[in-house]
Amino acid sequence: METPVKPGFRVIRGPDWTYKNQDGGKGCAGTVLRLHDERQPHFPKFSVLVQWDNGDKGLYRAGYDQCYDLRIIDTANTVCHPKVWCDGCDVDEIRGMRWRCTECYAFDLCTTCYMNDEHDLSHVFTRVLSSDKTSKGCSPKMLPRSSSPRLALKGSFAGAKVVRHPQWHKRLESDKLLGTVVRHGQTLEDKVNVRAAVEFSSGRERVDLNKIFCTLPGSGGFVYAGHLANLGDLERVNEGDNVLVTATPAELEELHKRRGLWKPDMTKTFLEKGYVLKRTNTGDFTVTFHDSQETFTMNSAALRKIHPLSLGQLVRISDDIEMVKRLQSGHGGWTAAMKQAIGTVGKVVEIDGSDIHVKIKGNHKFVFNSVNLTPERFRAPKPEYENFDEHLRGLPRAMQDPEWSIMIHAEAGDINKMERILAIHPEWGHCNVNAVPVGTDFGYCPLALAIAREHFHLVDVLVEHGADVNLPDCSGNTSLQLAVNVHFSGGQKMKEEPYMAEERHRQTAERIQTPPTYPD
Repeated sequence: METPVKPGFRVIRGPDWTYKNQDGGKGCAGTVLRLHDERQPHFPKFSVLVQWDNGDKGLYRAGYDQCYDLRIIDTANTVCHPKVWCDGCDVDEIRGMRWRCTECYAFDLCTTCYMNDEHDLSHVFTRVLSSDKTSKGCSPKMLPRSSSPRLALKGSFAGAKVVRHPQWHKRLESDKLLGTVVRHGQTLEDKVNVRAAVEFSSGRERVDLNKIFCTLPGSGGFVYAGHLANLGDLERVNEGDNVLVTATPAELEELHKRRGLWKPDMTKTFLEKGYVLKRTNTGDFTVTFHDSQETFTMNSAALRKIHPLSLGQLVRISDDIEMVKRLQSGHGGWTAAMKQAIGTVGKVVEIDGSDIHVKIKGNHKFVFNSVNLTPERFRAPKPEYENFDEHLRGLPRAMQDPEWSIMIHAEAGDINKMERILAIHPEWGHCNVNAVPVGTDFGYCPLALAIAREHFHLVDVLVEHGADVNLPDCSGNTSLQLAVNVHFSGGQKMKEEPYMAEERHRQTAERIQTPPTYPD
C-alpha cells in the first residue's frame, strides 16, 4: 500500500466482508483503533481492531490470509499533501486521499470534492494515498465516475444522534451524555477527521469518535466504494501492466469464490502472463492472458506486476521468501545461498528473457525470475542546509552529484554526451531525482525534462535505456502525462506554475557552470 495503516483511519466494509451487519450495514463507517504490533502480540498479523459508529467493535483482516475486510474512506489524521490545493473547494492543503485527474494538467481534488462529483465525471483519476513522491508512479487509475456506482455513507456525521460510551456515564453529568453531531471533519485546530462537534444540552463540544456511538446515524454523503483502497492491500497492479498469476489453483479458487468471481478455467492461469485491461467498479482487474487470449476478472492478490528492467538498473529482491522459491521454478531454481539476497538491493548485470542475473553486495551473482524483482528508486541524501544562504553555498558541491550531469545534458539536448553517459551508467537514465535538493530542474527526472524542453531525440534514447515513463515530477505528473500535455498543446512548451518560475530563476546561476566531462 502507498501509506502504512494507522490508528484513526476511517473505514467501511470491504470486498471480503463476511460478518453480516456487525458494522451496522453497507456504507456504515468505523474507526481503526489498534493494529498488530509489538504492543499487541495477541493480534494476528495483518489484522486491525475497529470500532464502528454504531458502537460495536471487532477484529478484521487487513491482508491476513490475503483477505481485505475493510476499505479506507479517510486518512486525514496522518496524511497531508503539502502545497497541493484542491481545485474543487480551494482548500490550500489536501489532507487524506488525493485524487489527481489524468486528463487535465495539475488538477487535484480532495476526497469530499471527488465523491461530490466535482469536475468532469467522464475523466479518469488516480488515487494518491501518500504524500511520498516515490509512491505516485504506482497510484492506481480509477474508472470514470460516470460509470461507477455510488454507496450512501452513514455514521457519526452531521445530524447523527449520539451517546457517549458507558464508561463515561459515571464521570460526566447527564446533560453531557446525549447529543447531536453538528459538524464532522477537520478543523484548523486539530487537522484531523477523527473528532466530531457534538451539541449537548450543556453546550457544544468536540468529541473523539471512539468515545461516542450512534443511536441514529447521520448521512456522510456518497462514496464510490470501488475507488477506495482496501485497508492493508499492497496494491501495485494498475491498468496497462503486464502481470503474472502467482496464486496456486487452490489459492485462486479461494481468492475468487469469496468475491463471486470464480470460474473453473481460472486454474489454468497459474504462472501465466497477462495484460491488465482495466479496473472494475469493485476494485478488481480484468486481465487478458497472452497464450490463451482468455479474459478473466481477477483479485489483485493473485497477481504480481512484471516490471520492465534494463542493464545496470538497481533492483530490490522480494522479501517474501516462500513466494520467491515458488516463482524460481523454471528460472534457475532455488539454492540455499540465495537466502542472503532476500530483501536486498542488487544490480542487473545480464538479461536473458525472464531470467535476470543480479549482482549483490559481496560480488555474489544470482539468477532471479524478473517477477521477484522491483526497480529500486534512487534517493539523494537528505539536504544538510537549514536556510537559503547555506543552500546557495552548497551548489558547487551538489553539482558533482551524478544526477546533475545527466540533467544538464537533458536540459541542453546534447544527445552525444547523453549516449556516452548512458553507455557507462545506464541506470542514471531512470534515476529518481525528486529528492535531490539542488542541481535538478524542479524535481524532473531526465525523461520528463527532455519532454518539457521538447528534446524529442533524447526521449527515444532514454526510453531505450529503461527510463520509467511513470516516474512523477515534484508536482505528481508522470513523463507520460507531460508528453500528452505537450502533444495536445501543439508542441508548445508547458505553462510554468509559479513555483517552477521561481525555481528556474534560482537555477540560472547553476546552469552556467561547466558540467563534468566524460571520456570519448
